[in-house]
Amino acid sequence: ATAVLTCFSGFLRVGEVLQLRGCDVLLPEDSRASGGASGLRLRRTKGGRNQFVSLTDPAAVQLLRGLTLALDSPSELLFPFSPTTFNSLLRQACVKLGLPPVFTAHSLRHGAASHAALHHLPPETIRRLGRWRSSKSMETYLQEVQALLMLRRAPPHLAGYLSCAESWCLRLHTFVPAQCPAGSTDES
Repeated sequence: ATAVLTCFSGFLRVGEVLQLRGCDVLLPEDSRASGGASGLRLRRTKGGRNQFVSLTDPAAVQLLRGLTLALDSPSELLFPFSPTTFNSLLRQACVKLGLPPVFTAHSLRHGAASHAALHHLPPETIRRLGRWRSSKSMETYLQEVQALLMLRRAPPHLAGYLSCAESWCLRLHTFVPAQCPAGSTDES
């Protein structure tokens, strides 16, 4: 769950999240933080070495805090598994939540860009958040979101989820599962 939220919050690629070590996490109380900032140091990315990603989602920061405190060493990997294992765990979680098991770690990056576009962030801001080298490489993500929004009817596997999406966004931390269609969420 922490890896999923971290990927989404930071527009991360699977290789970026799986290389994170405890010492790569900056928490507001850290002496390295200026003005209570929180974020991640990405050692290697497609865009270059030593990139920084700000984290503004309080839930992601809280989960990363707990995870880093549980590590034996700051040089220990936060998520010591392969991309294949990550995607397998994500598919299993989707099945338990009643979602189609088609999502991968890359879906989280795509979802972050889509979420930002739907909240009217300027394309250049989205490009910087996702660390895309050019606007052209990011356009596919945003074009697909716009095209899907124009559909007269949602694809059958998404229809139930779209009916409760507004509730999910408004009440992310106090979501009441009973508001969604039967089978679209895990009651636990």
